[in-house]
Amino acid sequence: MALLETSLDAINVTRLAITISSIFILTLIIREFQSWYRLRHVPGPFWNSLTNLPLARLAGKGRISFELDEIQTEYGPLMRIGPDLVMYGDADTYRLINGARSEFTKGDWYKPSKITPNDSIFTMSDDAERVKLKAKLTPGYARHDLIEQHVDHVLGDFIDLIERNYISTDTDYRPVDFAHKAMYFAIDTISQIAWGEQMGFIANDEDMYKYLEINDGFFPVLAVLLTMPKMDKYLKAWPLKLLLPKEGDTTGFGKMIRFVGFHSAHINYLTTGSDSTATAIRTTLLCLLSNPTSLAKLRHEIDTAIATRKISAPITSAEARTLPYLQSVIKENIRLYPPSTGWNGRCVPKGGVHIHGYYLPAGTQVAVNTVHMMRRKEVFGEDADVFRPERWFQRTGEDGDETRLKEMAATVELAFGFGRFGCLGRGIAGVELDKIFVESG
Repeated sequence: MALLETSLDAINVTRLAITISSIFILTLIIREFQSWYRLRHVPGPFWNSLTNLPLARLAGKGRISFELDEIQTEYGPLMRIGPDLVMYGDADTYRLINGARSEFTKGDWYKPSKITPNDSIFTMSDDAERVKLKAKLTPGYARHDLIEQHVDHVLGDFIDLIERNYISTDTDYRPVDFAHKAMYFAIDTISQIAWGEQMGFIANDEDMYKYLEINDGFFPVLAVLLTMPKMDKYLKAWPLKLLLPKEGDTTGFGKMIRFVGFHSAHINYLTTGSDSTATAIRTTLLCLLSNPTSLAKLRHEIDTAIATRKISAPITSAEARTLPYLQSVIKENIRLYPPSTGWNGRCVPKGGVHIHGYYLPAGTQVAVNTVHMMRRKEVFGEDADVFRPERWFQRTGEDGDETRLKEMAATVELAFGFGRFGCLGRGIAGVELDKIFVESG
């Protein structure tokens, strides 16, 4: 009898476990079906509508921005790339979503980028708090005269480093990893402007605190994490949170925290400001070295300006703006290889919205396809995938050419954000780009 009762108890426990498991699985299926159903009308790859894993796989390959450009071309102006994520790739929609009066808010995409306890202006989702912080930071970015002096100082040190250590001769070959040297320049410039002293990358000609080594390993991982923002709360819980940078570390982000002070705005300023500028520098040089004709034209413009005393030494940002081919090279590279290709995810406000004829319910995550936006053939011509600075020159007598150039310029400006989400450091990056190609040439 006791054995029978024990058997019945075991059966009841098993039934209870099966019932609970069935309810859990059924709830999960219903939730996933509802998630799929609410955006079923938006075109896109089928598996993306069910899970974020296809996006994570693309991110792991390292070419997600360029592959999404191709996918957008296939599926149209608005496509579904995740269970609750859609993507667009045109300037008009970008302005609509990010404008001063837009009710869109920052989406889940920003969460994995938060590596310090407090939000930075980049990761902050509370709009009112972000506006307050931006108002405090803006005056510092407006001192163009001081910014230019700091850039000149660091650029002089950078040129000295290259000439001292990396000029090869017939008997002495001195290769240089310019990708990392560009980061040296960008980081030391940012720290010089912000704190009045360089971090020592240029002076020591080394990767201080192994920052770049850790940075190079961290960002590919972050690219994958950004495709699965809902995992963020688990990744930042114990014990994984112990892997995050902290004051007291001897290398990487933690060591940088000790240098700049444990303030999220400082860390964001240093990391995002330096990485995007360095990216623009090295991709511009890559494009020029890959296009000898463009490089020769730029050198001729610079040599002529020097010979005619049109520019001083070092060149001022104002003088650089009078060199049309230099400016066309800078704009063309930013267009072809945007310094930041982040999705800048936004959340659809209450009441939902219609974008490109598709209704998006409240809470839908909306991302921008920056590479696609910058390579639209309708805006930049049939050769939009080609580096051609000459596209920025107006062809005399051609109807509508001035309008076309204005549309092109207005689109490329969006590489630095728009409206209330505009990039504070845009002016600093502009000064650096105006100067470095002339002074290093």
